[in-house]
Amino acid sequence: MITSIGNIEVLSPKNQLYLFGYEDYFKFFIKLFEKGKLPNTILLSGLKGSGKATFAYHFVNYLLSYKEQKKYSFNNFTINPDNKSYKLLCNYTHPNFFFT
Repeated sequence: MITSIGNIEVLSPKNQLYLFGYEDYFKFFIKLFEKGKLPNTILLSGLKGSGKATFAYHFVNYLLSYKEQKKYSFNNFTINPDNKSYKLLCNYTHPNFFFT
């Protein structure tokens, strides 16, 4: 979903393919995942519009697509719109992820 505020287009978190400002947190979570120490619950808090949902979509896409051919680009923190997980997440049909 795209909305506009004046001349600025605002993408919904699931449609934001680029992650801005959370690169260090992302790297930290990836290190935990690679070491097998990622907790089973993560609570993200902050002001509305601060990027919590966008960060979550990026992290989930990284986790679900890391074995895919067109996986998440960790080098530039970008979701590949052609990866299978992204398409399934956008359609709310991924078998390993439930949206509430």
